[in-house]
Amino acid sequence: MDNIKESKGPFSIFIVFLVVGCLLFGGGFYCGINLLVTLSKLVPVTAMITEINTYSDSHDVFVTFSYDGETYENVELNFWDTSFEEGGEIEIFVNPDNPSEIFSSTPYIILTVVLFVFGGSFAGIGGYFVDKWIRKKKKEKELILHGSKIECEIIEICVDRTYRVNGKAVNSFFICQNGDKKFKSASFKNKYTFDIGSTCTVYIDPTDETNYYVDLKSACVPVLGMEEKEK
Repeated sequence: MDNIKESKGPFSIFIVFLVVGCLLFGGGFYCGINLLVTLSKLVPVTAMITEINTYSDSHDVFVTFSYDGETYENVELNFWDTSFEEGGEIEIFVNPDNPSEIFSSTPYIILTVVLFVFGGSFAGIGGYFVDKWIRKKKKEKELILHGSKIECEIIEICVDRTYRVNGKAVNSFFICQNGDKKFKSASFKNKYTFDIGSTCTVYIDPTDETNYYVDLKSACVPVLGMEEKEK
């Protein structure tokens, strides 16, 4: 039978956050590079908004501009912004090989910024908790190698209400004791249970007793199928 394993809780969710964040950030980087490459092939000119047709769910914008000594009237711009008004001036980009083909950088700049912001936020949140988990595991290994090893008696099994699935607590933790010292274990799935009075191993930092690691694998062999009920 398997030993008790620490519950990873929402760890998998943070992995998803990190992956999605990196993908979004990468998408923003790609859009930004693509925008710079595209703009390098175009010529910026100032255009006047000559007409705005408003519909229930869209807007048609037409502009007039001059390029290379020739005027182009009522050319449709495939972009609309709340700041646009007839008679106003905006910057557009013209294809020198086909001046009637115009381009606005604004929507692509907005898309790039949005991807960077959301990507950075998702990756930052996910990365923070993934890094925290990795540091925790590293600390546990250090305590096993260099910490003081003591045997403790399990005196209480508690429901962990900090993490829920569909409103139900799915993890438990136990309190163990050695003399007047008590230690709290990491959370584990509450399908595992065992008798009060069982023993487990705790590794303590000799220089800081508040820094310890309760070895779940050292606890008695778990019995499956018995859930700890909330009190």
